[in-house]
Amino acid sequence: METAFLADLLVLLGLALAVAWGCSRLRQSPVVGYLIAGIILGPSGLHLIANEAEVALAAELGVILLLFSIGLEFSPGRLLRFKTLLLRGGTVQTLVTGLAILALLWTAGLTPATAATLAMALTLSSTAVVLKLFQERGSTDSPHGRASLAILLAQDILVVFFMVLLPVLAGRQAGFAPLAILKALLLLVGLVLFARKGLNPLLRAILATRARELFRICILFIVLGTAWLTHEAGLSLALGAFLAGMALSDSDYAHQVLSDIVPFRDTFLAIFFISVGMLVDIGTLTDNLFLVLGGLILLSLLKTAGASAAALVCGYPARIALLVGLALFQVGEFSFLLLGQAARLELVSLQTYQVTLAIIALSMMITPLVFAHS
Repeated sequence: METAFLADLLVLLGLALAVAWGCSRLRQSPVVGYLIAGIILGPSGLHLIANEAEVALAAELGVILLLFSIGLEFSPGRLLRFKTLLLRGGTVQTLVTGLAILALLWTAGLTPATAATLAMALTLSSTAVVLKLFQERGSTDSPHGRASLAILLAQDILVVFFMVLLPVLAGRQAGFAPLAILKALLLLVGLVLFARKGLNPLLRAILATRARELFRICILFIVLGTAWLTHEAGLSLALGAFLAGMALSDSDYAHQVLSDIVPFRDTFLAIFFISVGMLVDIGTLTDNLFLVLGGLILLSLLKTAGASAAALVCGYPARIALLVGLALFQVGEFSFLLLGQAARLELVSLQTYQVTLAIIALSMMITPLVFAHS
């Protein structure tokens, strides 16, 4: 029996548990602990993980389940409640922040394709970290909590389009975007028809067996099956998971699906954040320390200003707008996904990739500190 991966998994989970527990005791987000654990475990740390490919596969499952759970929350009713904030706030935040970052990077000498790629990745904020901290503080339903959530939802939608645009920026698939969007729409229509006509009877029949594990297996089959279909259609696995969640959002069993999927999602997301920490090159971080810290400060100011401007445009007073800006100053988990895809498409150089990765990881690590003083 091959036990190498099992040994890696035990080391990974054990260290992650210890560091995340320590962070929780210090009133920090466990996400910070996962990132630190990844840095310690990674090639530039103690290099305790031999089977990095298997860890990356488990991490991708975390992203798939995260996008699925986000899609589940995009029911038409909820979108209508947030429509003004989603459309106006999300558009203003994305344009103000994205264009400012794009102009800055272009001025710094990066190519238009590289600058656009980094602008898309750095414009996003962390849904996982921000919602976790809002829940811990009981401020999810506060005015700045609702405004932040709406902007985060708008960003989550944009991730889908950003992922479609990356191959176009790389010049790998000319004319890919319209075809990809058409495929996604056709797949979504098929999923909605299946959800309305066939899914409820199927889930009802499975629940009638009183075997809860069958229900969970069915949901995982739908999620992974849809992800596989979108991949076969030339799109991303994560996009398929998002579409599956949207299709199931109006199901009679959407809340039960979400409650059953959350334990799987959180476990694999922890592995995702650990895998991100493993990618951080400590050597690159120390060699470019002033560039990383300067980039972190400048980026945080730009993102705070962009999110605050979005809240002001939506009619919030200055104090609430500033709280929204401070909540969304960091870079998010989907930025790692976009950055990794950009690196594979050769849109960013290795050094740019590592410097940006360090900035993203540090921004997420200091978010709990900012929350504690805001």
